[in-house]
Amino acid sequence: MADHLFGKSHLRLVVTRDDPNDPKPNGPITVIVTCPHCAGEDRLRISSEGAVKWHLKGELIQHAFPELTRPERERLITGICPSCWVEIEKFAEEEGAVT
Repeated sequence: MADHLFGKSHLRLVVTRDDPNDPKPNGPITVIVTCPHCAGEDRLRISSEGAVKWHLKGELIQHAFPELTRPERERLITGICPSCWVEIEKFAEEEGAVT
């Protein structure tokens, strides 16, 4: 088990395969995503094929993981949870950073 997945401190590998006896290496993997603001954790299931496309081949995340929602993809990129995004957006609006 790696400490950090894809060199991002907010991603940790949980399970490499659904069935450890399955010889197929390209099954889905589960990652724990930790929010850098509130330390809340979520588990996301991603395809190992998408992980290779995104991390190793440099594809855009929306092309590598078309099955994920925009918030799920953003969570992989930044680690920030939806609740904290709401707080960040409120703060930005109050500060006049968002028009």
